[in-house]
Amino acid sequence: MKLARAGAAFVVALTALTSVAACSLSEDAYSDLERPSTADEMNLPSSLPGYALTDFEADTVRWVGTDDGVDVFLARGTPSKACLLAYADERVWASGCMDPGGSLSLGSSLTLTVRPDGAPAPDDFKSLSTNVFVREDAP
Repeated sequence: MKLARAGAAFVVALTALTSVAACSLSEDAYSDLERPSTADEMNLPSSLPGYALTDFEADTVRWVGTDDGVDVFLARGTPSKACLLAYADERVWASGCMDPGGSLSLGSSLTLTVRPDGAPAPDDFKSLSTNVFVREDAP
């Protein structure tokens, strides 16, 4: 009888531990998104079409920097992916949501990638922020 209870307790504990581990793995941490939005932070461009932010969680959008005239924004996406917006002007921009390590290209000139906290920096990219890295590609 005691053995059956101990076995059942082990199964319950193992199931709970597996559930906690799965939840923590599915929610990657991005320091860039954890900081509070400030009044002096760059706002999203007004000329950006509404569909550009499909799957972006609007309240998580943060400007992370500018590279060679391209403003870069990071946001959490649905479901729990990272989203990037690279904006040069109303004609030259790109946006998309991706799994950690995914990339976004702005034409043939710039490639951006996002990495969660603690992930290694990608080769041949320079750091734009804690979580966003950029590579200038040859035209």
